[in-house]
Amino acid sequence: RDKLVTGVQTCALPICSEAITEPRLVSASRERLHSELASLFPEDAWERERPKVVETDQGVLLFKDYRPMNDGRIELSPCTLVFFLPGAKGEPRTARRAMIMLVPKGAVLQFDGGADTTRGEFGRLVGGSLRGEVRIHAPESRPGANDQIDASTDGVKIDEQRIWTPQRVDFRFGPSYGSGSELTIGLAPRIRSKSGGNLTNAVGGIASLRIERLDRLHIEPPAPEQPSANNVDLSTRAMRSLFRGGTNAPLEVFCDGPLEFQFEDSEITFEDSVRVERIVTNSLRDELRCDRLSIFFRHRSGKNGAPAIAEETSSTTASRGPLELERIVARGAPATLQAPSVGAAAQAERLEYNLRTREFRLKDGRRAQLQHLQAQIETPELQYQLSEDPQRLGVAWAAGPGVFTAKLVDDPNRPATIAWNRELQLRPQEDSHLLSLLEGVRLEGPTLGELHTDELHVWLIEMFDPSTATDPNRDPDRSELPVDVQVQIDRLLASGSVRIESAPFSAKTNRLEAWIRRLDPSPATAGFKTPWALTPQLAAPQTGNTALNRGSQGQRGNASEENAVTHHVLNGDLLRLQLLQIGTNWALDDLMVEGHAYFAQKIGRAHV
Repeated sequence: RDKLVTGVQTCALPICSEAITEPRLVSASRERLHSELASLFPEDAWERERPKVVETDQGVLLFKDYRPMNDGRIELSPCTLVFFLPGAKGEPRTARRAMIMLVPKGAVLQFDGGADTTRGEFGRLVGGSLRGEVRIHAPESRPGANDQIDASTDGVKIDEQRIWTPQRVDFRFGPSYGSGSELTIGLAPRIRSKSGGNLTNAVGGIASLRIERLDRLHIEPPAPEQPSANNVDLSTRAMRSLFRGGTNAPLEVFCDGPLEFQFEDSEITFEDSVRVERIVTNSLRDELRCDRLSIFFRHRSGKNGAPAIAEETSSTTASRGPLELERIVARGAPATLQAPSVGAAAQAERLEYNLRTREFRLKDGRRAQLQHLQAQIETPELQYQLSEDPQRLGVAWAAGPGVFTAKLVDDPNRPATIAWNRELQLRPQEDSHLLSLLEGVRLEGPTLGELHTDELHVWLIEMFDPSTATDPNRDPDRSELPVDVQVQIDRLLASGSVRIESAPFSAKTNRLEAWIRRLDPSPATAGFKTPWALTPQLAAPQTGNTALNRGSQGQRGNASEENAVTHHVLNGDLLRLQLLQIGTNWALDDLMVEGHAYFAQKIGRAHV
């Protein structure tokens, strides 16, 4: 005041002895309001015709007319509430996604300390009700994203912590939709001014959305990939791989408990007897069952819409892009997945699938189970990454103790079983996959019989069976799926304390190396017989000695010439074997023992 008076003393005007206070206007600046709301409302909406506005740090309250009531409440008509979803730290409000609540019949609100509408000052919102039908709308996060949100309900109440209604609510997210009842929208805490003074907003932003009773949620799959779309991100391709065999097959989600969306964590949860179904065809259905299902999303913010993960960017002010599905976590006692469309099944207390990395994670206090194609793993903890083609072998790691079972193309009726105590790894190596197992390894199969070792490495080759594509017994509803892929053992390496027990021989060694030579059945191999047969079809009549016996007469005991069976005992530091496969029949083809070599024969009676 003193400075104003001094500045005008020469004018001697007494009116300037007091400063004039500029009033706070209820109507917002038209230019700024237009820029913020232009994309939220159509051209002819009343919200763009100089409405009265109460602005907050997180949202905007717009109304056309108001009337103070005798009990201190204020009636606003019509009324629109604009909330802004959480954004990156420091991100301006205008860069965040808006959620609009349209209330054509208006609202009756109560503010702590009342409201001075002439000065545009409102106290803390403590409660109120929204009259009639309430429509909720969020525009697309970007043009063409197809992720707009729409919902409708009535009987809505509001206080400083939540917006809720016990009535039915119908909602839509892009092409997906659902319904339920007892909607609750949790409001974020109000923010204090930078000076640490009074709260600057009467209404907070949106923190969560909960539907207490979900009737149904219908989720449409991603749109088919266009041939020219070379920049499609991994998570989208992974999602499409899950929808393989029925690109238009939607998901149906049911549960007996609530659905809740935590916006800050970008997480949707479903609780109590959750069931997710995907009907690929009339006879092909995928199903997930669990007690609690969590679906996590992430924001896209890279160049040209490329995905970017929060940990990968140092910027705290960059605008976050649209949400996209990242991973799914199912918990149960146990949670179970049956997905015949991709040849997979799983069971564990915790099942997780990351769509960006195509990785399964299973964990169970006792033993989790994962089946893919012709293989199954049982272990307390497992990670398995699908190939880009889900019909191919992927990458796996598992803790022990565990069991791995595979139906091999060599003899699908006699599966091979491998047990281990410490660790399993499955990874690509050149043109094959290498399966490694550590500590207390035991292999049982149709070829070597039973093998015990400290460490085992098995090279696996994928075999494509094109006959399944034209098989008349093939399910016609699976005609879009690729031909079957089966697995063969190419070679193996065992080290440590190695012990083999099979019909024709037993062995002890520090290192075993084995290769497989395969011949197709033909007239030339039809009469092949050997005393070193691993399957009876190739077994030659035995007379107490063999070709490898080098003239030794052996000991036949009381065994008859026709029923005599020779069992060989082989010991040494290094044992090299070549196995011969003709069709589904096996024999020992070649043998070498090095270091402290020992060879013996035992002759007994065949079991007829």
